[in-house]
Amino acid sequence: MRALARYFHTKGYEVIGYDRTPTKLTAELQAEGIAVNFNENVDQIPPKFTQSASTLVVMTPAIPQNHPQLIYFQDNNFTIQKRAQVLGNITRQNKGICIAGTHGKTTTSTIAAHLLYQSQVSCNAFLGGIANNYNTNLLLSNESNLVVIEADEYDRSFHQLSPYMAVITSADPDHLDIYDNADAFRESFEHFTSLIRTGGVLIMRKGIDIQPRLQKGVKLFTYSMEDGGDFHAENIRTVKGDIHFDFVTPNDRICDLRLGVPAKINVENSVAAMALAWLNGVTAEELRTGISSFSGIYRRFNLVYKTKKIVSCVYWIGVGKEASEAWKKNVSIFKNLASGAATILGGGPLAGFAIGTVASFIMPSIGEDVAYWLIPDYKNSQLFLAGKTFMQFDKGKGIAAYGKNTRFTQGSFYIGLLNDNKFQDIDANVKISVIWEISTYEDKLSIEKKITPRFEKKTFSEPTIITDTIPILCY
Repeated sequence: MRALARYFHTKGYEVIGYDRTPTKLTAELQAEGIAVNFNENVDQIPPKFTQSASTLVVMTPAIPQNHPQLIYFQDNNFTIQKRAQVLGNITRQNKGICIAGTHGKTTTSTIAAHLLYQSQVSCNAFLGGIANNYNTNLLLSNESNLVVIEADEYDRSFHQLSPYMAVITSADPDHLDIYDNADAFRESFEHFTSLIRTGGVLIMRKGIDIQPRLQKGVKLFTYSMEDGGDFHAENIRTVKGDIHFDFVTPNDRICDLRLGVPAKINVENSVAAMALAWLNGVTAEELRTGISSFSGIYRRFNLVYKTKKIVSCVYWIGVGKEASEAWKKNVSIFKNLASGAATILGGGPLAGFAIGTVASFIMPSIGEDVAYWLIPDYKNSQLFLAGKTFMQFDKGKGIAAYGKNTRFTQGSFYIGLLNDNKFQDIDANVKISVIWEISTYEDKLSIEKKITPRFEKKTFSEPTIITDTIPILCY
């Protein structure tokens, strides 16, 4: 409803709205010059909106039937329409580009809107999600009569539309509380295809189980990700973490496009969106720029950046059967005292020591011992092996030993062991656990409004998630 209010306000109509309580969204509308009242009394309706001949009332199912203002409008013969009906009117007054499907329609419509909006063609758009590129679900243009609309099959709402062009991404049976059975659901999509205007276009994913009922003069195209069709992708590959592909049209090929969002399924969504854009005159270079700059839908494809570093590591070094038996006792005690933590940490007492839940270990009292050194780099490890003077950051000697290192945590370090028993081999066991510090960052959008109803994206990163410490056990 907010999008409709902003749309009509931008087109020069006077708009007033009702909501039960003030919110951030209502404050934004008020800041744009749209009146909002929070009192349901009829006397709160401004006089200029009490003329039924010049007032359109748009309602949502959230408004109860006993709402005083609704009753007033009904009793005085005002035109009252649902949101879907209003969108249908908009498609009849403009060229509606309507994307339908049980899955993929929000992403496909948002990509299509972005491709058109950033090109010389431009468009208006009512989207089912917040486009990250613009931080809104509404795009407005003074230069274009194209309107991208997500066509909702729920409650047969998309039967109110009059598409100029339409896409069907999928028709897997859904909302059977409304449609009763799968056949009725498919029939609903078939009826939707009959609403496309003469001279219009239907773009349908290859393999969908419906029979289009197209009016005379409506062109049918198919698309897919890799299964051919009039529009499809080829040469899909990953280059430095990004998805690249070639876009094939009925008479052209645009090579090596880079997709701006992850997940291979978005290649299929992009093919459908690019088909719409291509048929409406978006150039190959504009398609290339648009598809690479598309940054997804808020909370669906927000890129999250993670950095991680080791902040400390702990170790256990034991020799022979005696140390092994001592370690088994430590494991048993840890599991008995902290079964929940044991599960979380992988069952290891060393992990507990790493985060401070274990203060000390049972140590063996007899057995062969070993001398050890923790060495910071490869060069010094070679000096150790050669019996020369080397640098170390920890050392000790015993049947078993343990400790924590917070000094040298990045890169590699080496453990040097020395058996001073010249007549008997020893069996040494080394266990290491590290604490990773993981910082997570997410792109945030800053929108700067300009005189024209377009938006400029600025991106910055800042930490959004509290750092976690995750012990990693190495055996």
